Amino acid sequence: MLHNYKKELEKIQKEIVSVTNLAIVMVDFKGNYITEKENYSEFCSIFRKDKKLNRLCEECDKKAFKKTKGGTEPYIYRCHSGLIDIVVPLVHNGDYIGAVLVGQALLDESSEFDVASIIDENLGKNLKNKRIQTAYEKLPKYSYEKIKSIANLVYYTGRFIIENIDRKKWHTPKMESNVKSINLSESPIEPAITYIKNNFDKNITLEKVAILCNMSISHFSKIFKKEVEKTFKDYLNTKRMEKAKYLLEETNSTISSIAYSLGFEDTSYFTKIFKKYMDVTPKKYRELMIKKNISIY
Repeated sequence: MLHNYKKELEKIQKEIVSVTNLAIVMVDFKGNYITEKENYSEFCSIFRKDKKLNRLCEECDKKAFKKTKGGTEPYIYRCHSGLIDIVVPLVHNGDYIGAVLVGQALLDESSEFDVASIIDENLGKNLKNKRIQTAYEKLPKYSYEKIKSIANLVYYTGRFIIENIDRKKWHTPKMESNVKSINLSESPIEPAITYIKNNFDKNITLEKVAILCNMSISHFSKIFKKEVEKTFKDYLNTKRMEKAKYLLEETNSTISSIAYSLGFEDTSYFTKIFKKYMDVTPKKYRELMIKKNISIY
């Protein structure tokens, strides 16, 4: 879902960076990056380039990310390098759809609050590297009260994001489709189009939709192709494959459950139709989409 609003999220992200001077990135419910990492510190960049240290960083991200699932409040923690990070979950209609990750700051010396550590601190043994030490000294320092204020700011920003999605204030990009746009209010096949849209999980037959439009099968087929520039079967399969693409990208549903939800009783037949329209199998398509996004895992 959040991937549809990447442009809007990137604008919000830039404003948060401008106010906080912290690093930030937004992820979906799987932990895949939606936005580009922004304002990441030189210190963390050095760590991320080292395979061993990068594994520790990813482990921190993973554990913090999991701790926010099921909740709505910001989670403040100290990473293995002693930096303060914040995870703010994004919840839409009770569903965890992603999170905002903010941080890469130090607590100033006046802050005595014992922030939860994800992994035992690893900082001491790594500051021997002169470059890392210099980068560490450049990190921003904030009081714990300031960190809490930033967490609250991002939390309310998250609520703003959800509200705009919920009220459809942001434009949702349409899926690519070669199906002709139809003015339903003037079309004689409007009942058929509406029925298809709302009943993907049912066995939709040519006879059934022809009856809905008060036409014979032959007459309906002729009118439908004229209006849509596709046969009924081709149109139905095209719309189902568009929905299948969305489910494969945005959910963890199994391929068989996706097939059944789209009215296919046979998973192998669903796979055959998907490959016909997409040139790859559903499994391969999902793998390609996962590779396209970089995961915090």
